[in-house]
Amino acid sequence: MTAKKNLSIAIETTCRAGGVALGAGDVLGEGIAFDAQRRHATQLVARLADLLARAGATPADVSELYVSAGPGSFTGTRVGITVARTLAQANPPIRCVAVPTPEIVLSAAGAEWENLAVVLDAGKGLLHATLYARNAAGPVQAGPARVTTAAEFLADCPRPITLVGEGLAFHPPAGEGVRAMFPADDPRHL
Repeated sequence: MTAKKNLSIAIETTCRAGGVALGAGDVLGEGIAFDAQRRHATQLVARLADLLARAGATPADVSELYVSAGPGSFTGTRVGITVARTLAQANPPIRCVAVPTPEIVLSAAGAEWENLAVVLDAGKGLLHATLYARNAAGPVQAGPARVTTAAEFLADCPRPITLVGEGLAFHPPAGEGVRAMFPADDPRHL
């Protein structure tokens, strides 16, 4: 990607796997994933600078910035939003958009599902689940997101259900009519 105006940046720091991506229009130029493991601040700024440098771009070339806004790691969420705000304040033309993490994960899930739950780890044996159903207009959230145990959530889920999200690594799914799709199964997870 050559240096030009009207670039966009996406920042993900709410999960253990962090990432930054650079795009132009609706084309993804490059993404850099990183294993933050509670080191989001150290990783994010360095990866973002590297991403811009490799594209021959500067923050002044960025017109839109999208940041994952949680739920997720409290520290990771704060770091991502702080970096996004700092970039937007330093370069006022940047349009800064906070995007709920479940919506980001949902966008990477593809179209092959009837009911889908985005599952994120909430710690202490709990998960954060957001349930979506598909209708003629597309995906719609089916009820409020909730923090619960995997067993309680799966007992209440409609079937068939597709599960996606980082939380699956910590809360392995089981049961009739349950399909798990791990984020790494789809290159759009970044």
